[in-house]
Amino acid sequence: KGIGRDEGLQKGLQQGREEGLLQGREEGLQKGLQQGLQQGREEGLQQGLEQGLQKGRDEGLQKGLQQGREEERRNLVRNLYAAGFDLSAVAKATGLNESDIKRLLE
Repeated sequence: KGIGRDEGLQKGLQQGREEGLLQGREEGLQKGLQQGLQQGREEGLQQGLEQGLQKGRDEGLQKGLQQGREEERRNLVRNLYAAGFDLSAVAKATGLNESDIKRLLE
């Protein structure tokens, strides 16, 4: 009786270890997958935010530079015209056509 009991106990322990190992692997895989997905989302969000901010800064800088050039051109046209230059002379000095000059003088 003692040998059969020990054998049964050993088999039961072995089977329990194998089932526990399988269950542990499955649970570990699920938890690892969930953590990996969460971390991937967070990293993707951060990367997207950084790229979006950089693009916004670049576009804002370009727009600001363009507006600054237009304002400077407008001031130049007004100053030349106010100094007594006619439209033809202002056009030659600025490279703009007379209709653009008239628009800037409005």
